[in-house]
Amino acid sequence: MTPSNVRLVLGPPGTGKTTRLVQLLHDEIDAGVPTEAIAFVTFTRAARQEVRERVERCFRLSPDDLPWFRTIHSAAYRLLGLRPGDVLAAEAWAQFAGRFGYRLTTDQCSDVEADILAPPLVTADDALRALVQWSRNRRVSLDDALRQWRLHVPRSQAHVFAERLAAFRAEHALVDFPGMLERVLDEGHTPGGLVAFIDEAQDLSPLQIAVVESWFGAYARTYIAGDDDQAIYGFQGAEPKWLVSISQDCPTEILHRSFRIPSQVHRLAQEVVQQNRVRVPKRYEPRAEEGTVLVLGADAALSAVGDAESVFVLARNRVYLHAWASRLRDAGEPFVLEGAAGASSLGHPDVALAITSASHLRSGGVVSAEGLRAMLRFVPSRDSTLLPYGVKVRAERQRAPVARSELKAAWGLTRFLARLDETGPVHVLSRLRMKDRTYLERLLSRHGKVPAPRFRLMTIHASKGREADVVVLVPNMARTTHDEYVGGGRAGEEGENRVAYVAVTRARQRLILVEPTTRRAFPYQRFLLRAERVVAAGCPHFQRSSAPNRCLHALDGGLCALPGGFLCIARFGEARPSRIDPP
Repeated sequence: MTPSNVRLVLGPPGTGKTTRLVQLLHDEIDAGVPTEAIAFVTFTRAARQEVRERVERCFRLSPDDLPWFRTIHSAAYRLLGLRPGDVLAAEAWAQFAGRFGYRLTTDQCSDVEADILAPPLVTADDALRALVQWSRNRRVSLDDALRQWRLHVPRSQAHVFAERLAAFRAEHALVDFPGMLERVLDEGHTPGGLVAFIDEAQDLSPLQIAVVESWFGAYARTYIAGDDDQAIYGFQGAEPKWLVSISQDCPTEILHRSFRIPSQVHRLAQEVVQQNRVRVPKRYEPRAEEGTVLVLGADAALSAVGDAESVFVLARNRVYLHAWASRLRDAGEPFVLEGAAGASSLGHPDVALAITSASHLRSGGVVSAEGLRAMLRFVPSRDSTLLPYGVKVRAERQRAPVARSELKAAWGLTRFLARLDETGPVHVLSRLRMKDRTYLERLLSRHGKVPAPRFRLMTIHASKGREADVVVLVPNMARTTHDEYVGGGRAGEEGENRVAYVAVTRARQRLILVEPTTRRAFPYQRFLLRAERVVAAGCPHFQRSSAPNRCLHALDGGLCALPGGFLCIARFGEARPSRIDPP
């Protein structure tokens, strides 16, 4: 039974749940509650930072005035008085794996403020670790976890892994992320204060829920915000059941108006999520704009993006993003593959500044101290043919702009400048990979500069809480993900429906569904059928094609091929008849 001092705010994507919490926070501060007596707990560091910046601007506060604006793991970290060396992080995981011969391909999180995202299960040992962590997040025994776990993991290996991990933690006096919360719960720690706010509550695991519920009695009022339809962190134990349950026991405010999602995308999103049984029914109104839903092949999908300023390419598993990275690199499109170091040269914060600075020097201009340092970072220190000894150390101390003539006479960069004149601003940065140099030169020739990336490639889980003008959704699934989906029965199906719902609702204008290239795909065949009905509802002009499920070409208005051989031309819901000859 939920206490009477708890209030719930539910809202579909784009309805302003966090904004509503900030409004309630504003009311509490206006009523005289000091900020140091307010706990605002978020699921991710990005969400915490967004809320903190809003409150700091509104009330002219500093971070020191908001000691309990934290992620739940960061709150536990502070409550327990831990230090960085006390946490089982990347280096310790590597040591553990090396000692016992495990192959662990993910570091998990090395920072208690970091986002906790879906770990890829690449090796059998990754599955062992995920199972052990999953059992603790679910607050079930390892044997119960083995019975519930959808992937086959040998029982003996799981128990040996868990025993070795526990012994390793004890030996080095380390605490992992589940361990932080277990200690907070067992020892009864509570952030001091009068009012608590819990954002993105649908992402909480049973262990995190137990911690939050243990805090209820310590506060005069607790506000909880979330959306049960966006509970996609099942790999951590998060489920929609908790929000569904407390919505029946406490005052619940449901936000109805989306400020993001156009009506075509909204129709498809509703088709997907309303298939689920475990959810709170919601009336939900989209933006007035129609928007566009397209179903295209990969090459046509890239063409259909048009001149959109922001584009997300979303995949269920990261492995399918690399082909898109190659495609964008070949097309000379600025992009970043998030969460994978080195996958895109534009992901490095100094690349654009380095090339701009080199271009200025080549044309005889002046370079800033920051630009000089950025440029020299990509030139090997021991390359005596280009850089005299000690020039990088000197550059670190430089604060004023430097002219080309000064760099030649006083800095001794004669050979560097000669190479710059000979090869251009990209190739002088010799520490860049050759494929990156070719890519950056293509960007320079196409755009005249190194532009800011407009394509962002990421997993669906990483996109949660964000939005873009255009979303390109890649349907293929890795084998392990597909096995979980198929083996999970009704629960697995509803879980993937929620993931799909999160993916499509990132789109502000246009949603492009890419045709699957393997039989292991999102609930995609049904998904495409629903897309057909959605597009057909807003576009009465169809023509039957002799080549079903194939995109012929992409027009300005957006040509899409639908299951059953239907073709549709639609631009933000405006349909027009068109004759398309079959190939």
